[in-house]
Amino acid sequence: MNKKVLLSVFGAVFALVCCEYDLGYKEIWPPQEDFAPDPVITKIVPDSASGGVVTLKIIGRNFDPNPSLNYVCFDNVVCEVLESSDTSITVNRPIGYYSDSTEVKVVVSKAKTIPEFGPYKMEPGVVNIGGGLGEVYSFAVSKGEDIYYHKVSDKKVYRYRTGEGEVEFGSMDKKSSCMRFHPSGKLLIQRSNYKYVYYIDTTGGEAQKFFRLPDRASYFDIGENGIYYFGGTKGLLVVSEDGSIKLETGYYVDDEVTAVRVFDDYVYVATNNDTVVVFRNEIIGEDSVSAPEPYLYRANMGKLSDVVVNDMTFSEDGVLFLVVDGDFPILLVKEEGVEPLYEGILEGDAIRIFWGNGMYLYYARSAGEDSGIYRVIAGREGAPYYGRD
Repeated sequence: MNKKVLLSVFGAVFALVCCEYDLGYKEIWPPQEDFAPDPVITKIVPDSASGGVVTLKIIGRNFDPNPSLNYVCFDNVVCEVLESSDTSITVNRPIGYYSDSTEVKVVVSKAKTIPEFGPYKMEPGVVNIGGGLGEVYSFAVSKGEDIYYHKVSDKKVYRYRTGEGEVEFGSMDKKSSCMRFHPSGKLLIQRSNYKYVYYIDTTGGEAQKFFRLPDRASYFDIGENGIYYFGGTKGLLVVSEDGSIKLETGYYVDDEVTAVRVFDDYVYVATNNDTVVVFRNEIIGEDSVSAPEPYLYRANMGKLSDVVVNDMTFSEDGVLFLVVDGDFPILLVKEEGVEPLYEGILEGDAIRIFWGNGMYLYYARSAGEDSGIYRVIAGREGAPYYGRD
């Protein structure tokens, strides 16, 4: 085994020892003549891991420019090193670990000292909102980061606000399947497999009929042009709230649409199709869309090819997030393939997803006593919801 490999193995083993146990000293013994300069941590950017932040930068000196020769621990948890230079190390924080007083350590291969920095505050990576809100039909997150949700247990609509908790906001005595916000601030609610969109005004109350659709639908989104795109058992519908546009496209009538999301001048449509999981249609003017084009084939999903998509959304940088049945609740669709988000940390049986106004992602679980709405740090912002944003 050559010297470089020996040093790498030594660094990895020492990093594990450093992170798992309190050694009681900060120098390697016995001393050697070819040690690297002592590494120093001067600060971490940002100054706390909060607000949905995932990627952190450790600033200092005498780090190794080779990322694989730096080992970073948050207390006893080793994290992923993304890149490094002599003066900085960029890492992804541990998602499943948090503390108000974390000690951050850096082990640099061939260096004889282990610098520490702290206390450093890290928020939880996953939060069960309100300690468990119960099973919901649908939910949405407002511009002020309030969560509105339609409960299965009593068919009432509630608002959850940080510092205030849960308050009753309104009611809808039928099952809902999708929520969005209207530019006026109204909460829009789609009754499951029905011909009407409902709304609750900004002051709350009982849900009222808003406008009629040309056929039944369960899911919808609003385009930048103010036009609505609906889907369900009757294919893709294009509708304006004033009734001047009521287009039945004829697309997806042989498949059930399970989610609709508008992003970057396209309508993305998830279906139960045996071959294609997600299609997209280009938005052409106000009253038309192009023919469907496949966006995600099941054959390209590997072991995840048999999932049922219950909802979807996009990050601002164009990554598609799918909410699915099963053990891996959120899937990321990237150019290089499909992968679970935070595998082994997020719990499954997800039914709905919604992005907050910053770097928090929310998803609803239908999982017995664990049902509720969960907030997840995403490390990136979501694409606009045009009714809300």
